[in-house]
Order: sequence, then C-alpha cells, then structure tokens
Amino acid sequence: MKRVLIDSFESCQRLLEMNRCFANGKNIQVDLLYATSANSRWPYENIWGVYLAKPQFAWMALWMAVTSRSRLQKRQVRYFIPKTAEGDYIGKIAIYNPQNLSRQEVVQEKAYLYLFDPVSFQGLPRLDISDQPKSAKKTALIRSGFEQKIVKRREKTYSALVNSSGSSLLVDIDEWQVAIVGPEEVVPSIEVVLDRELTRQLVKRIQWSDEEIGEDYIVGS
Repeated sequence: MKRVLIDSFESCQRLLEMNRCFANGKNIQVDLLYATSANSRWPYENIWGVYLAKPQFAWMALWMAVTSRSRLQKRQVRYFIPKTAEGDYIGKIAIYNPQNLSRQEVVQEKAYLYLFDPVSFQGLPRLDISDQPKSAKKTALIRSGFEQKIVKRREKTYSALVNSSGSSLLVDIDEWQVAIVGPEEVVPSIEVVLDRELTRQLVKRIQWSDEEIGEDYIVGS
C-alpha cells in the first residue's frame, strides 16, 4: 500500500480534484477494511459489505476521517457539496451540537483517507439501486438475492442484508456510496495521512446547526 502525507490545504485540494478512486475515511490507521453492516436507521444501508464513497464524493470521506466518530453521532453532520466550478474540492460541514463541543473537540489531530483503485473491482458484477426510492431499495436488494440475516463477526452481532449467493458484487447504494459485497476484507491502494496542520485549517470550514440533521445530510453549498 502506497502512503502519502497531506499537510496543506492546497495539496488536499489537488488530491481531491485529481482523485479517481473509491474512498473511506478513518480516525485511526488501518491496514485493511473489514466487511460490516452500517447499523443504519435506513435498512438498505445495512448491506453486509465494505462501504466506500464514490470517487466524486471522496471529499465526504475526508470529512468522515477528520471528524471524531467517538464524539459525534453519524447523523449529526451535514455535508455541503464543494463548488468545483469555483475551484473548491473540499466542501464544508455543519454539525448539530447539543453537547456544546468546541470545533477543536470534534476534529482529529491526525486522520486517514484510504483510496481504492476501481480497477481492482472492475470484474465484479454491479447492482445499481441508486435511482430507486429509499422505500424501495430494500425490496430491490431482496429481489436480487439478498436476505436479512444475523451476522456475528469479531465479537459483535449485526442484523444485515447478506448476498445469499455468496458471490462477489459491487452495489451502488445511492448517489455517494457503494458496497463491495463478497470479500470479508479489502486492502486499500493508497493511505493518505491527513496531518494536523491540514486538520487545523479544515476547522475553519465547520459551522454549527441549530437542528438535528435528518435525511437530507448532503446539500448544495
């Protein structure tokens, strides 16, 4: 796995502008990603697989890496799409903050963005449910051979939609994310270390929300 250090706002912009890889953001350093279920309130997000952001949404994975998963709930964050026409590829976020945390408390000193070359998955069959209404996505998965099952992995229990055939598959879940189904683990192509100098600059792009974030957690700037 190749490793890259990003320590400035400008180099981060260039990375995201040029990115053509799937992405996943982590607070901690890892060697690989394990299959899991998202434990989401929306059933169609509970596929058993490895979840990755699509290349054009790598900026969103960046914010997931930078914001503290231990201090923030999944749906406390709203993501504002970057204005690429104006030369911005990073975007910004708003946080629902009932705990009254400071900006420094919600941002990691160091974070990690993992990139996955789509060439590694180009031989997989692809199931696209991204255009289905949210209410119909689970039904579409079941019609395509997924079953609701209890999965036990690494001392945890998950209720997940599992591909009954056991074969590998790439699922387009919605506009921004895919799930790699089949492999129990996937190794990144590139580890991007987001240095504290960068994360301190990104703090300036965080604002607070007075209301809890609902289903519209990705919006235009």
